[in-house]
Amino acid sequence: MLVDDTNNILVKFRCHGTPLRCPPVYTSELHYVATYIRRLRQIRKAVVRLLNREPDTLVVIRTPNMQKFDPAYSLFYSNWFCLQIDTVLRGMFKGLNVKFLDAWEMMLAHHLPQDLHPPQPIIKNMIDVILSYICPAGKT
Repeated sequence: MLVDDTNNILVKFRCHGTPLRCPPVYTSELHYVATYIRRLRQIRKAVVRLLNREPDTLVVIRTPNMQKFDPAYSLFYSNWFCLQIDTVLRGMFKGLNVKFLDAWEMMLAHHLPQDLHPPQPIIKNMIDVILSYICPAGKT
């Protein structure tokens, strides 16, 4: 958790649970997957309240990453689950004044290999996109 009282900023970070791609995964550890849509609904309600109160607030939502697969691994796993999460995420915030940081497309378009945890140049590109929303060119 990060608190900046001077600027009235509170940032909370919560690491995800055991990734589905790390066998064996017990069903008792999958509570974060089962509640994904419910959690998104709550986040959407909070964003709607925020935008009703402060319509000029910039809300940026980051999409899921793609995972790198070698040929043998790709026989049993795919990015299908991440694609489903991305589809649900975009659908949940459709029609709201939010911006998407499209990690999926940024990784797919980059010359570096896909990786669940993107390399530094891709992270830099993501930060540059966020900064372009905050400080657009030509705006004084």
